[in-house]
Amino acid sequence: MAALINGDDSPSCQSGENGTPVVLLLSQAVQQHKRQAGGLAIVMVREGGFGAVGQGHSHRANAIATNTVGRRWLLCSAIMMPPSRAPAGVLVDLDGTLVDSEPVWWEAQIEVMTSWGSSWSTPDHTHCLGGPLERVSGYMAERIGPQARPEEIGQHLLMAVETRIRSQRPRWQPGAVDFLRACRRAAIPTGLVTAAWRSLVDASLERMRVDIGTEPFDVVVTGDSVTTGKPHAEPYETAARAIGVATRDCLAVEDSPTGVQSALAAGCVVVAIPQGVRIDDSSVLIVDTLENRQPQELWRDARRHLRLDA
Repeated sequence: MAALINGDDSPSCQSGENGTPVVLLLSQAVQQHKRQAGGLAIVMVREGGFGAVGQGHSHRANAIATNTVGRRWLLCSAIMMPPSRAPAGVLVDLDGTLVDSEPVWWEAQIEVMTSWGSSWSTPDHTHCLGGPLERVSGYMAERIGPQARPEEIGQHLLMAVETRIRSQRPRWQPGAVDFLRACRRAAIPTGLVTAAWRSLVDASLERMRVDIGTEPFDVVVTGDSVTTGKPHAEPYETAARAIGVATRDCLAVEDSPTGVQSALAAGCVVVAIPQGVRIDDSSVLIVDTLENRQPQELWRDARRHLRLDA
């Protein structure tokens, strides 16, 4: 049975006399339509514009409309995507997933450790992938010795990283810019879920907006905006709640075991793009890159991987 959505909830809007068929391109066929309805949606739209309807998010569709003479409504039928073809939200990690910021962190960590007369190795860096800052600064302080306080190390590290971020353009991972643009075109709410602190994220966002051409995220959750950061579930739960959707209906994209664990704990459908680390988890779809990937495609593939779709 097709879903019937009337702009004024009046069944009488379905009838009309002397209707003339017209073809409309509806840039947003159903504004805020319930995703779970899926299938065929019948929508009442005001002549000269679109009516306000239901809950959910926008979709694009071609529609056949009947022009009803003497009435303010057009009866439109539009094919909607089934619920499994698009996530209710896309939640994405920043460092390593969208931008190759690891060289920045590597240089900053070496600078901090050197200033304390200590050293930093590739295994040290790998151990700290995915943060959060408290864990990284705590590990660095432990490596330095009892004379170092984690809070002091953390502030020094933040300043060193921020200076580098503000002095250079983002080093985008392959396909990241097009992926974020695709989310915006599809009107899929998008959240940034990162262990980085707000000052670093703000510095990154300033330059990211220029490359994306618009505001890339509807919601931003940073390491210092939650009580318990990754690998706990709170960051992803916070982002989904801010968007207004269930975590189970969200696609999460991560690059580190810490981030993957956080997204899984929250109940998201997870795609991982490992960067220099191994992620062995049958609950996660592993891909090499975001290049030539659409959010709907990743959502479909990840759900099939989990056998959520027949």
